[in-house]
Amino acid sequence: MDVLPDEVLDMVFKYLSTPMLLGVCVRVCRRWRYVVERQALALREEGDERRLHRAMRRVLVTTFPVDLLGLMDNIIAKVRFIREITVHCSAAFHEPHTEALRMLPNLVHLDVFLQPRVLDERLSDIIRRLNTLVANEKLAPGLLRDLAASSQLVALHMYGRAMLYPCREMLDMLSARAPYMRELTLRCNQLPDAAFSTIGDCYNLLSLQLYSCRLLSTMGARALCRPRRLRRLHVTGACLVRRHALADMLELLPENLNELVLSNSWFGDEHVRIVAKSARELRVVELWCCKLTAAGAKKLACALPKLEQLDLDLTMPKRFLQAMARHSSLRFVRCVPDKAGRHPEQYMQDHPIWEVDGLRIFATYALYNHKYFRTGDEGFRSVLFYYWMQDVPPEPHLPYEYSEVDTYEDPFY
Repeated sequence: MDVLPDEVLDMVFKYLSTPMLLGVCVRVCRRWRYVVERQALALREEGDERRLHRAMRRVLVTTFPVDLLGLMDNIIAKVRFIREITVHCSAAFHEPHTEALRMLPNLVHLDVFLQPRVLDERLSDIIRRLNTLVANEKLAPGLLRDLAASSQLVALHMYGRAMLYPCREMLDMLSARAPYMRELTLRCNQLPDAAFSTIGDCYNLLSLQLYSCRLLSTMGARALCRPRRLRRLHVTGACLVRRHALADMLELLPENLNELVLSNSWFGDEHVRIVAKSARELRVVELWCCKLTAAGAKKLACALPKLEQLDLDLTMPKRFLQAMARHSSLRFVRCVPDKAGRHPEQYMQDHPIWEVDGLRIFATYALYNHKYFRTGDEGFRSVLFYYWMQDVPPEPHLPYEYSEVDTYEDPFY
């Protein structure tokens, strides 16, 4: 990579997500940081907005109180051709801010928190020209129908506070946009089993994240594996998909799948062999509130040659972690330490990170900044509050004796 000119690096970075650029690439070296910050900027402290320039294409506002209207005026004046805007919920959008959005003709990605907490027809002209919409608020009736009739949407993510939406309109929109959808994230509390067949018809999906799938059954589960290009599949809360039906679903997993989350399911030791056979490219696996045992988790890690992250709520004996430490690509495991004793949650808050033979271990119930998580019990990824954190999740709070830095306010710091 050292021989590549900056212009080629710049072209490569255009295909990476903003969290990946600002959370990973900027840490590689000074040159990469320079190239990244020519097209993407995370505003972390007062005065950072002075670094905006004409070539900037992505702006992420994450941690500090900001004069949002002043920032929008600055963007319109200096970076009018910006393509992505992401804003933390502490700086909610009002009507003047949404008016400013109309003056950004190249905007294709929007992730903001509206003050009325409702996405409605007032924003339809902006949303129709987006490629990616992160819906942090309630969706008003009629908006999804408008998107089905006329939009360029290829990615929809229901994060933030968005829990309820018109189900019929959602399915109509997905049917109309089926050939074009690449990414979809939904809270599925009210979706009937037949609706998952409509989701499965989006055959070009690369990322599918479905949480609280309480009404999902056998036929719906099989339909979710129809998109053969899937790289990320999250299905949590599928309690109606019993062991045999789950085995049938796992046999149909796309062979190039990189990330699998099946928290709060019937996944057990008998499914380890099936996953290892059907999805050998897996790099990230999360299995909370499942029937898996510690021995099964060790077998799963050893059977997946490219595994990098294993996320569990199990108590893992040290000897199992030592065996997993010999894995060639495994970078960290989230689990419960076997020496947690009678008060495991307090122990894990006091000892959030440790190492076993060089393998980094995160405590399952370690403390994180509460602003980054919603309440829930379906696994780590299902309770993330922000779409922009899915690729670079925060690390736990460290007690004072671990480090002089006693908080991880900003995952991109």
